[in-house]
Amino acid sequence: MRERGAKTILLSAIYLFSLAAHAATSLSGPPGQPAIQDKLYAAFQGHQEVARPCVYWWWQGNNVTSNEIVRHLDLMNQAGIGGVLIIPMAPQAGSMEWLSPDWWRMVRFTADEGAKRNMQTEVSAAYAWPSGAKFLKPEHALQTLTCVSEEINGPGTYEKKVDDFLETAFKGRRTTEFVRLVPETISGLEQVTDLMGSVRDGVLSFTVPPGKHTLYAGILRTRARIKSSPHLNTPVLDYFNTNAVNAYLDYFEESSREAFGGKLGNALHGFYGDSTEIWPANWTGSFKEEFFRRRGYDLTPYLHFVTALYPVSERPTYDLRPDPFVASPEFADTLRRVRYDYSRTLVELFRDSWVRGVKRWSNEQGVPFRYQAYGHPWHIGIAENYMVPDIPEGNSWLNKPEDHGWEIWNKYAAAGGHLTGRRKISCEAMTDVTGKFRTSLDVVKRTDDFNFITGMTEANLHGSCYSPADEPPPGRSQFGTFFNEHNTWWPYVPKWAQYNARLSHLFQSADPVVDVGILCPTADVWSDYGLHRGKFQTTPAYGYLLWKGFTQQGVTADYLHEEVLQQASFNDGRLEYGPMRYRLLVLCDVATMEPATAEAVERYVKAGGKLVIVGNLPDRSPSFTGAQANDQRVKTAFANILRDGGEKVIRMESPVAGINLAAWTGGMLDTAGLERRVVFSAPSENLLQVHYQAGDRELFFLSNQDAARTVSCSARFLTGSKTPWRWDAETGGRAPYPIEADGQLKVQLGPSESLLLIFEPDAAKGPAEEYRLPTEAGRTVKAVDTLWDLSLISFKGETTALHNQPLVDFAQSPSLKGFAGVAEYETTVPLSPEEAAQGQVLDLGSINGVSEAWLNERHLGVRWYGVHQYSVKGLLKSGANQLRVKVTTVLYNGVNPETEERSSAGMPGPVLLRDRATSDAATGRN
Repeated sequence: MRERGAKTILLSAIYLFSLAAHAATSLSGPPGQPAIQDKLYAAFQGHQEVARPCVYWWWQGNNVTSNEIVRHLDLMNQAGIGGVLIIPMAPQAGSMEWLSPDWWRMVRFTADEGAKRNMQTEVSAAYAWPSGAKFLKPEHALQTLTCVSEEINGPGTYEKKVDDFLETAFKGRRTTEFVRLVPETISGLEQVTDLMGSVRDGVLSFTVPPGKHTLYAGILRTRARIKSSPHLNTPVLDYFNTNAVNAYLDYFEESSREAFGGKLGNALHGFYGDSTEIWPANWTGSFKEEFFRRRGYDLTPYLHFVTALYPVSERPTYDLRPDPFVASPEFADTLRRVRYDYSRTLVELFRDSWVRGVKRWSNEQGVPFRYQAYGHPWHIGIAENYMVPDIPEGNSWLNKPEDHGWEIWNKYAAAGGHLTGRRKISCEAMTDVTGKFRTSLDVVKRTDDFNFITGMTEANLHGSCYSPADEPPPGRSQFGTFFNEHNTWWPYVPKWAQYNARLSHLFQSADPVVDVGILCPTADVWSDYGLHRGKFQTTPAYGYLLWKGFTQQGVTADYLHEEVLQQASFNDGRLEYGPMRYRLLVLCDVATMEPATAEAVERYVKAGGKLVIVGNLPDRSPSFTGAQANDQRVKTAFANILRDGGEKVIRMESPVAGINLAAWTGGMLDTAGLERRVVFSAPSENLLQVHYQAGDRELFFLSNQDAARTVSCSARFLTGSKTPWRWDAETGGRAPYPIEADGQLKVQLGPSESLLLIFEPDAAKGPAEEYRLPTEAGRTVKAVDTLWDLSLISFKGETTALHNQPLVDFAQSPSLKGFAGVAEYETTVPLSPEEAAQGQVLDLGSINGVSEAWLNERHLGVRWYGVHQYSVKGLLKSGANQLRVKVTTVLYNGVNPETEERSSAGMPGPVLLRDRATSDAATGRN
C-alpha cells in the first residue's frame, strides 16, 4: 500500500512538473486553474500521514507481545490509521505491571515500530482513568468531604454513634470534619449550632431545640478509589495538590528513563490526560488555606452549605439535593456567593496543579499534552482548562441524549484551540456505550463531518482493542465503535480514513473564521449548583444550542468565558483575543458577572462592538468579598452600556421552548446587522457549515446531517470576486464549481453528503470540465423484481449458498436474522431496447452497510455512505444483463444473534433502474 501511495505521489509530482514546464515562466498554470506550485493542494491530493485518524488502543489484560503489536500496527496502517494512543486496562494473571521496565519496553517497541510505518504513538497519563497508582503516598491520594444529613424534630434528645455517620459516607479511612445543626428557617450563621463538642466516646448526644432541623455531618475521606475502573483497587491521585501531581509525574519520568533515555519525546508523540472523572473529589489538604488566600475569608463556617449539594452515593450522580431549610433573601444570596467562591477555588487549584502541571511536564519531556477538559459528573473549569493543553480534545458520542453535552465539549475545545492559536484540535470520536457493533461507516462519516463542523480538526477514534490473533472473532472489545479487523466493514475503512485525513490536514493548515462570541451564565450555575455538569450544559436551555443556529445561518460561533473578555482588547468594533476577532458578543441570560468582565464589555461597546443581551441583564457580582461594591460596578457598567451603546446594543427576550432556534438566531443577526459569511436561501437544520481561511483562500465545508433526505438551496458566499472550486476529499480531485446567473451557488447534498468549497483569488473562468451538479430524483425505468442467488460469508468465515431468493431484510428473516458479514447477490435482468437506452442509474435502495456493484462484469464502484446508487449510463444492453451486488452488513446481528432488537441487514430492496440520479454519489465517483 505504501508503494502504491509513493507511486501516486511520484506520478502527481511528474504531472505538476510537466504543467509548470508547459507554462514556462508562469506559475499560474493553464488559464483559470489555481497555481501549479500549490503546496496546500498537493498535500490534499497526496498522503497526509500527520493528519491521519488515530485510535485509542486499549491494552486489555496488559499482556501484550511484540509479534502481536507488529500485527496490529500493520493492520491499522493498511487501514489508513495514523497512530495509536495506548491506554492500559483490566490487569489479568500474568500481566505486565504498569510502568514497570517490561511495560515501558513494550511501549518503546510500539513507538519504534510505529515510526517505521509513519504512525504516531502516545501514552495515557493513567491506568484506565482517572489517574491513580498503588505507589501514591497517603498524603497524595484524592480527598472527598462528604456531607451526610438527617432531618430531625425537637424538642427532644438525640443520640447516635459517629461511626454510623461514617458508614453512611462509604467505607475506607475517614474522619469527622464537622457536625452542625441548622434550623428550618435561617437568616444567618449565628443560628447554626456547632455540635463537634457534643461528641464523647464516639457518640453524638445533644438536646434538640423545638422545631424542625437538619443535622449535617462532614466526613473527610483521605483515600478514594478509582470508580471508572472498578477492577483497580488503587488510590486516585489528588488532582488539586501540586506536590502530589509532581510526585506522580516524577514516577512516570523515572520509570520510563531506561526505555526512553530520559525523555518521552525521544520516541513518543504525545502525553494524554483523559476526561476529569474524579467523583466525588472536592477537597485537598490545603484547601482551607488556599481558599482564604484566594478569596480572603474563612470557608469553615460554610462547609456544610457548600458540600451538601450532592446526594451521598457510591456512583457518580447528576442529582442535586435541594436545601431542606428556607434561607432569608439576604442569607440565600450569601450562600450563593460562597458556593461560587468554593467552585472557583476548586477550578483554580485543579488548573494550577493538574492541567498546567502536566502541560509543563509534558513539554519538558518533549511531547505535547493532549487533554480532555470535560468531566463526570461535573466540569472542573471546562472553558478555562481548554486554554491550557497543546492539543485540546473534545468528544463525540453516537448515542446522543440531549443533555449529554458532547457538542459543547467540542465547542469549548474548539474555542480553547482557536483562542490560543492551536490548529490541531482533536476529538475522541465515535464513543458509544450501547451500540458499538451497530455503527455503519455512513454513521462514522456523518459524525466525523459533524465533528469538523464543531471545530475539530483531528479524529482520535474510540477505539481499538489489543486482541490476539488466536482469539475467535470478534475478539476483545471496549465500549465505543469497533475498529478492528473482525468488523465487517474493516476493508473499507481506508476510504473513510483517506477522506478524513484530507480534511483534517486542510483544516490544520488553515485559520478558523469565527464571528460570534457567546457567553453563557457560568457564574450563575456555579452559584446555584456548583460544578454540576448537567446544569452547566442546560442553563439556559437554548444557550448551548445557539452555536448550531448560527452555523445554519451562515456564521460561526465560539463559546467564551469571563477571563477571555477580561484579557481581550477591543478595536474597530472587534473583540480581539490571540488570533481571534469576533464581530458580535452574545450574553445568554447572564445575571451574575465579575465586575472586571462587565467593565470589559463596556469597553467593547465603546470601541464600536455589537452586543446582544438575551434575557437577564447582568446586575450582580458572584463573590462574597466586596459584594456590595462589586455589584455596583456591574450595575454601573451595564447602565453605561445601555445609555451609550445606541443601536450597537440589542436586548432580546429569551427564546421560548419549541421555537425554531435557527430562525430566531437569524432574526438576531438581522437586528444586529451582522453580515453572514454564507446566505442560504433556505436554512435547514440539517445543513451545517464551517469556515476557514488559508492565506487568500476561503474554505467552506458544508455537511448534510440527514441520513435519508437530500437538502437543496441556493447560497451566496461573501468572498468577493474569488472563484469557487470543489475539492473532493474522497478522490483528491478538484474542479471549478458552477456559478448561477445571479452570482449564487446551487447547493444540493444527498443523504450524509458533504461539500468542500475553496474560493480562489483568481477570478478567471475555469476549464470546460466543471463539477457537475447532481439532479433531482429520477423516474423509475424498471424494477428489478427477479430472484437472486446469494453467497453468504459470515464474519466468522462460515459460508452458505442460497438460490432463487427474493429480496428481504435479513433482520426480518427467521433463518438470516443472526447473520453478519458479506452477502453477494447475483441475478439476470432482462431489458427491452427502450429500457436499456433509458436506464442511467442503478438504485439499490436503502442499505445499512457498504455496497459494491458489477454490471456485465464491469465494476461500478463502492458506496460506503449515503445513497446506494451507481451510474450505468451506456452500460446496459438489450436482452440479458448480469447484475452482481456485494453488501457488507454491520456486525451487530452476528454478535447478538438472539437479540430482539436487530439491525437492518442485507439488501431489502427494491432495486430499481432510474433515468436520473438522486445525488452526486451516482455521478461516477468511487
